Amino acid sequence: MFDGAVEVGIQAFMHGDEDQDDESIVSRLEAQGVATWLAERLLVFLPIAFGRYLLRESAFDPNFIDGEVARPLDGDPVYRSAWARAHTAGRAEMQRIGLRSAAVDLANQLLHDGTSSLSDLVFTADLLSAPLPPLGPDGGGVPSPRDLFSKALAEHGFPVTETDGALHCGPLTIDARLFPRESPQGIIAQLDFEVSGPGLAAASVLESVAGYGQTWQEAISSAAAKFLRGSLHPLIAALIDRAGGGDQVHWERFEHPGSPFDLCIGPQLIYFSPNATIEAGPLLDALLHRLRAETLTQRIHWLRVFVSTDEGRIQVNEVLLDNEPWPAGEATVAAAPVGQEFCAMRTFAVLVPA
Repeated sequence: MFDGAVEVGIQAFMHGDEDQDDESIVSRLEAQGVATWLAERLLVFLPIAFGRYLLRESAFDPNFIDGEVARPLDGDPVYRSAWARAHTAGRAEMQRIGLRSAAVDLANQLLHDGTSSLSDLVFTADLLSAPLPPLGPDGGGVPSPRDLFSKALAEHGFPVTETDGALHCGPLTIDARLFPRESPQGIIAQLDFEVSGPGLAAASVLESVAGYGQTWQEAISSAAAKFLRGSLHPLIAALIDRAGGGDQVHWERFEHPGSPFDLCIGPQLIYFSPNATIEAGPLLDALLHRLRAETLTQRIHWLRVFVSTDEGRIQVNEVLLDNEPWPAGEATVAAAPVGQEFCAMRTFAVLVPA
């Protein structure tokens, strides 16, 4: 539930060229719409989790002292998410966050003379300087991308189960992750949605979308809405249940020299302008014509097109085939006639062997 919150917390710790003090980290998170109870947990639990992972050869008391009460660390969902993320932390993240841990500082002192090893060390429960506020009733202002993905599938009649931290929907394994960024204009939430399963041309389908806002709630919700409107239904229809995409997808036959495919096309999404500056129908036809020259295996393939234009010029030209840039597709987009308005458009399609 707090996978997105942990990424936001890491972003706050990593901000700037120097280590941030506690007050600055909490204030930054609160200014970005993070509830105080969550901001304080991120401040406390990220260094503890990262520090314990650095010292994982040592023994630790499983509790922390919250005021005068001993509580199990793994009883707090924010800590559990922080601990899971510690396993994939990069060197810079470990240096900035893990080294703030009191346990790491103590270990460095004990190991300095070389008379002890990590496996010799036994640490008592972490003692907090002040009691934590109680958990809030919601996500604390940072929606979980994994929860959003799971909920959307369940609402379409395809429940998601979890086994050892992995999410499964029928024969598929799904995941979603937030990559937070900041800009002078506000917050940018890049969400990566991943689906793996049998029959795919690559290991997994990876769909990446970005949303903008003044808070993480706004930015994450904006990005998720783009994925749910544009890519979710083609994925459901092509990978789970052909009827599951409803009227949000269009199926047509795609004749390829190797063998035919059924093409599932999602809705065209248009941003910043009421009208597309590139005609979607002719562009898709031109892309499919180019695709006939590509060697396609008898597996499931997918095509993602994102184009932005301004003043009669293409500003962003991104055409991905099975997650990889497709130069012939980008050349096709570059040759298309372009209108004058500032506009962006996105299309996602899946090819299923007929």
